[in-house]
Amino acid sequence: MFSFRIAIATGVVRKANAIHLTDRFCASAPDEEWLPEARKHGWVVITADYGVRKDPVQRKILDGLTVFFIVKSVFRQVLEDQAVWFIRKWPKIEKAARVRRPTHFRVMANGEVRRYDD
Repeated sequence: MFSFRIAIATGVVRKANAIHLTDRFCASAPDEEWLPEARKHGWVVITADYGVRKDPVQRKILDGLTVFFIVKSVFRQVLEDQAVWFIRKWPKIEKAARVRRPTHFRVMANGEVRRYDD
């Protein structure tokens, strides 16, 4: 999970309506609890948790959601570098979210946004 500070920074700098999971749920909320809420509200999900795509039960929960799977190398950076990465790459993520919904994307370390095909 990326830091709530990154959601705040992205929201301020890019004027995005970005929230963090912990703005609405406890940090330990299971995916089965918060992902249906995300779908209900039409939220775009940004995560590095590729595990939800591998588990058939959780995979079903992703149906109808726009999800961006960020490569894990981004989250290995120090917090400040993560924030800079998100702020710089946000326009590409935002553009992809507007063009095709719902769908799943992979966002590469260089910011390239690719449709996540199975």
